[in-house]
Amino acid sequence: MSPLGNLARCFRRVSSIVVASTVTVGAAACGQDRNEVGARRGGATTTADTGGQGPTQSASTTTSPAAPTSTAPKPTLPPSSATTPWPAGVEISLDVPGHADRPTLLLHGAGATVPLVVVFHGSGGTIENIKERSDLHVLARDAGVALLWLSGKPIPDRHWNTQSTCCGPAYEQRIDDFPYIDASLDAVRSLGLRPSAFLATGVSAGAGMAVTVACNRRKVFSTVISVGGWRPISCTDRRLSLVAIGGTADEVFGGDGARRLARQWRTAVLRCSSRRTETRVGIALITEWNACPDGGFIRLVEVDGLKHVWPRTPDFDASEEIIRTALAA
Repeated sequence: MSPLGNLARCFRRVSSIVVASTVTVGAAACGQDRNEVGARRGGATTTADTGGQGPTQSASTTTSPAAPTSTAPKPTLPPSSATTPWPAGVEISLDVPGHADRPTLLLHGAGATVPLVVVFHGSGGTIENIKERSDLHVLARDAGVALLWLSGKPIPDRHWNTQSTCCGPAYEQRIDDFPYIDASLDAVRSLGLRPSAFLATGVSAGAGMAVTVACNRRKVFSTVISVGGWRPISCTDRRLSLVAIGGTADEVFGGDGARRLARQWRTAVLRCSSRRTETRVGIALITEWNACPDGGFIRLVEVDGLKHVWPRTPDFDASEEIIRTALAA
């Protein structure tokens, strides 16, 4: 079990939850997507297509005890119903009417009201592809968090019409992804789930899609987590918290992509005070703005020397960051 799994046991008040074996039905075949190749924990960073190598990881110390680290206390999860059995940890295929060509998977959390994280793969990717590189489903199962895995339109590879400006055939054919996304959320609710919080996350074009959906469904989503994404076109005056994660050697969107996203969020979306805290954890620089209206927050994570990948290094793990954020929502 990962360190996050140990933390989750402290967070949950759910007793005697048995994590069942995962049942995966209808997932698309795994494919190589340069936007979703993960930097494996304890190893060198790799990128598809380019063959580039990431930085050698180095140890460092945390400079601020107030910073968000993996040992910081987190809120407890909402308890499961005392009378209704819940299939915690079981992953099922959802039947989304009218969208049979889009595999949709739900990982049950520890109860009907636990936070739900909606996950968008990158351009040309698949659910299995991002699962393999993030292990997000494993960490979520350990922590009792629910996940909803969505699939782009197969034309023929899977893509999103991100912000109606990108990318590839989904944009060129003006695919409308929102009927599918809304129907998927309805399918979740039809099972009796009433998540205490909805979070959206994704990588690369999927990160842009997470931003797009959260900005356009602001009454549903409370937090968006962008991994190797870019700035939204329009998302002003919204009560929507942000975690922006990126590498300083990102060869696709630039090494300052996450910083530019956080800057726009602070000035145009949450309108936070300029007061911030900075923490260095090895090769990761974490900057936080918490003086934001309505209790919103912005967390910027910049990983030195990291390319356009899903970060999983000894100093920072994007998957653990997503689960921690969900537990605190």
